[in-house]
Amino acid sequence: GNGETGLWTVVSGSGTFDNNTDPNTGVSGLAAGPNVFRWTISRGAIPCTSSADITITRDLTPAAANAGPDQDICSSTPTTLAANAATNGGTGTWTISSIWLEDFDDLADGTTVDNGATAWSRTVAGGTDWAEVRSNVFEARDTDGEVVWSSEVINIAAYTAVSISLDMSEAGSMEGDDYIRASYKLDGGAEVALTNGWQSDDFGSVTATAYGLSGGTLQIIVRIDNNSNSEYHRFDNVKIVEGSGPDPVFANPNDPTTTVSGLRAGVNRFTWTITS
Repeated sequence: GNGETGLWTVVSGSGTFDNNTDPNTGVSGLAAGPNVFRWTISRGAIPCTSSADITITRDLTPAAANAGPDQDICSSTPTTLAANAATNGGTGTWTISSIWLEDFDDLADGTTVDNGATAWSRTVAGGTDWAEVRSNVFEARDTDGEVVWSSEVINIAAYTAVSISLDMSEAGSMEGDDYIRASYKLDGGAEVALTNGWQSDDFGSVTATAYGLSGGTLQIIVRIDNNSNSEYHRFDNVKIVEGSGPDPVFANPNDPTTTVSGLRAGVNRFTWTITS
């Protein structure tokens, strides 16, 4: 306004302003982490002032991840991994490498089909309230008929054996005719129930699994039916991994040199990811 002047100053961190009296100036030379800058407007001889702060956080690029050398061991005895440590304030995380994984994390609420890298579709019958992605899980409410979720047909021919797992849960007062049924089809054959995969009535939460499958193709199918607007079936973390048996366990998934136990016979593949 008339007779007013503005000035940028550094409150904490560092930075060099292209023009410290320009409200839209550029700033360079940021320190790693938060940098706080203050814009102060002054008027009059006293002067009267008004100010506001802004924080710009600079993340440093972490070191390139290196998972360490491959290992050959003679038993399922725990072994120690040998990744590189995260730098520049980054965090490293070990995960079990998957052949196919749908965790719904990258899908918007309301999604009913995915044509991406882990493709799937669903069909509904009756007056379904919804059967879709909600809060990073697949959720079906008051379906009034069977909902069928189907993964794409997944090529597993390159693997000696694979294992499936998925997390399932329910909420509400289920009856005996309410169900969620997780199955697989190997090489286009009949549907086969996963262990713990067929659930009816109230069951809380379970992980459904199938171990040691071999063939050319694999498809995962989840069928859901419930009949009240207070009844919900949910599933998440639909995963296919190499080998036969439950997932190995990391003693500390953020430690680059953690131990891992419960190794499957055959190949176990792990991924070390560093994020800033």
